[in-house]
Amino acid sequence: KEIPHLARLVERLRGNDNVRVISISTDKDRAPWLEMIEKDQPQWPQYWIDPKDGEKFFEEINLQFIPRFIIVGKGGRISDMKAPRPSGGDVDSAIEKALGE
Repeated sequence: KEIPHLARLVERLRGNDNVRVISISTDKDRAPWLEMIEKDQPQWPQYWIDPKDGEKFFEEINLQFIPRFIIVGKGGRISDMKAPRPSGGDVDSAIEKALGE
């Protein structure tokens, strides 16, 4: 449900070299994810992480549920671990705050 909102966010941010949007999937079955990528042709980088590796990654950053929107600021520091969803009204403010840090 968030993907159309995420696509609009990506479009609004087009040309802003200070912001990158990526999606990371941890779907257990990679084939449906690949089909979605082929069908929808998202305009931002898409990554798939093996569920075992994803589990380790989530544990390291204390992530307990998905989907999750995270803002990583300058220098690779997590700025907002619980960033607003693209469908919410505050995502632009959260991005601006991270850019100012």
